[in-house]
Order: sequence, then C-alpha cells, then structure tokens
Amino acid sequence: DDTYETIVIGAGPAGLGVSTALLTGGHRHSSLLVIEKNAVGSAFDDWHADTRFISPSWDCGNWGPADLNSVDPLDAAAGGAGVTSFCAAPDGADGDADGGADDGGADGSGSNGDMDRTARTELAGIDTVNLGSQHPSGPQYARYLRHVATRHRIPIREHTRVISIHRVPGSDACPTGGYEIEIESISSSAEGEKCEMKKQTLYSKYVVWCGGEWGYPNAPAGEDFHDGACVHYAQLGRTEEEWCSLAEKAKSNPVLVGNGNNDDDDDDDGNGGNRKSRAVIIGAYEAGVDTACALLKRGVEHVTLVDSEDYIAGWRDGGTKHRLGPGATGAADPSEALSPISSFRLQHAIRSGRLSLLPSRNCVGAACRDGAFEARTIDASATATWPSSATTPSVIPLASSIPIIFCTGFAPSKNDAMNSLVKW
Repeated sequence: DDTYETIVIGAGPAGLGVSTALLTGGHRHSSLLVIEKNAVGSAFDDWHADTRFISPSWDCGNWGPADLNSVDPLDAAAGGAGVTSFCAAPDGADGDADGGADDGGADGSGSNGDMDRTARTELAGIDTVNLGSQHPSGPQYARYLRHVATRHRIPIREHTRVISIHRVPGSDACPTGGYEIEIESISSSAEGEKCEMKKQTLYSKYVVWCGGEWGYPNAPAGEDFHDGACVHYAQLGRTEEEWCSLAEKAKSNPVLVGNGNNDDDDDDDGNGGNRKSRAVIIGAYEAGVDTACALLKRGVEHVTLVDSEDYIAGWRDGGTKHRLGPGATGAADPSEALSPISSFRLQHAIRSGRLSLLPSRNCVGAACRDGAFEARTIDASATATWPSSATTPSVIPLASSIPIIFCTGFAPSKNDAMNSLVKW
C-alpha cells in the first residue's frame, strides 16, 4: 500500500502522541503510517543515565492531575486503587540516579527513594501505563514509548528516511489531492547489518511533521572555534564508560583555575594559582547543570558554568529571572527558570565550592593551547558591536582540562524535504 489518509513523520513523543490521539478518535489503522528514520524512542536511548526528565511523573490516583510526561490519555489517567506502574529500567539500573540530592553530595546526585519497577495492569478493561519514576531516565522513557506504540498497534516504518515532500493535485493515487512523499528504507540482515536501501513513493492527504530536536544541536561554528576544542552536550556519549573516560581525561590534565576575574572563581594562591581538573560549560540551563553535576560526581574537581544572561547570578540562592528584576513576583516560568530538581542539585554543587557561575558572558572562541583547552569570553553587552567596535572588550580566557562543553540547546528539525512547503 502506498496511499494513506495521514502520514506522521517522527516516532518520538510528538509523533506517537499525535498517532495515539488520531487512533483514539477513530482514525483507521490502515490509513495511518508513522515514518521514523531510526527506531522508536531512539533519541531518548541516547541520553546518559544521569540525564533525567525535569518534569515530574506522578501517580496521582483519583486526584486527577495528568502525568506531565505521558503521551497517551490512558496513561495520564493511570492510578488509583490496584493500579501499579510501568517503568522499564535499562539493564542493570537500580533507579538511584533520579537526580535528587538527599545525601547532600557536591554533585547533587543521590536517590529520592524511587525504585524502578516493571508491571502492567488493567483498569476497567483498559491497559494503563504510568512511568513509575518521579524523574524518568531516557532509556526508561524510550521503552515507555515503545510500549505505547505496541499497545495501540501504531503502524510504524523504522529506519526510513524522508527524501522529499511535494504538494500534489488530485490524482488516481490521491483523488482529493495531498502530498507525495519519497522515502528510502534501510533493511537489515539477520545479523543486524544494513544491507539494502529501497526507495518508494507514498501519497497522503495529510502530513504531520514531528521530527524532534535531538539530532539538530546548536553547536558552535566558525573559525574562532577550533576543531576538537569544543563539543556539544548531545555529543558527549551515553554510556558510563564514555563519561568516566571524559572525567579521567580531565583529572589527568589539571589546569590553572582562578585568575582574579572569574566572578566567584578566584582560587589564585598568589604563586601561580591552583591547578585542578576543570571543565568549562557554556550554557547554564538544565543541560548545563545536568552536565556539571555529572562531571563533579565522577571526580572532576571544578566546573565553571558560563551563560550570556545575568539571571544565573540569582541561582545561587535558588532565584529565577523574575525574582531579580524590578517588581518581580517570584513566579517561576519553566521556560526562564531552572526546574526545582535542577535548582536543588545546583545549590549543593555551589555550596561545595567546586562549581562557579560566570554570568553575562558570551563565548566567542575556543582553542587548544599547550595541552589545555581555552574558552574566550567577553561581556555579553559588547557582543553586538565586537569586533567592529573601536573599543576591544575585555576577554576572560577560561582554561579547561577537556574540550569546552556547549549546552546551548537544539534547533528545530529543519529538513530539506520541507523547504518547498515551509518558510523557515
């Protein structure tokens, strides 16, 4: 079959959520197709085990609030007497890295008491699912998504890439008009080796783009950012071995920390300063805090968090952007403030003396010098006019034992296939 009523592109939370809503509303399975370039939930499988959802998953029983991380109305309603939870833990996981800090450690790690468990139940004849962990990990959530796809029998073509999408008038293949989608599928042998690529043209009345963001990191670019001197958060690796290796590289390459200019990062002893294993992270939102705590947990002696905004200075006391301005109300807009779990972890790291905040600075370059890595930062207000301005802004070089880590977010999933349809 090559003609559908609806084709959804992307089998992440958005794609599966849309598909579940359509099927629940009466859409026929035979006229729906989900296309996924990798596998269901693969982006979440790439998360490191220490990376957790900041939005909480609650089993609220009969009180009614929905699970913020669910993509299925049936899951949001899960709870109540006799309803257990579904939480697919990765092999060997013990569920003790939910991001709490009950032990008061400098890295903000520790357990908040959640225990991973796998269970399935039925409520009023409906197979219900709840994540079963207050702050699920990526692999847990990926398995949850696969469970949703299986339960709703969502038709999915994995390992299939969209090459082009074009609007077409009515035809025999698509009488009402719609879209022509050219795809390329990769089949695998029994041994798992990719062995064949097959192209096909599909037709659909509707196309829903749910491409996600994980595959489109906002990585630094330009001649001032030297190859090998910086890395984006999404490229750090997902395994414990990769993160431990990164920490070991830092510990084997101590650098001078503290030059008298770094906010509260002045550790200079007057005789050339202190040499420590150090990481410099650009971007002090959720991913930056997450990465900092993960590195501190693995023995890196010092982390400096740099951000172009000034509100991070208030995060020492759990503040938010709103609390710093005139007439501030203290409201915590989740798009502008750290989540409670990240703020909690950050406070522990700051109190340990192993983490410094450097606000209102922009990183304008990264290089490797004499075996160490260096981030060049300038005042954020000067960025708009530098280097064309006659006045050269003060540059603060920050030495790092490992490549400069950029936690600068992700771009929308722009795709050449959409260029003829969407004005980006």
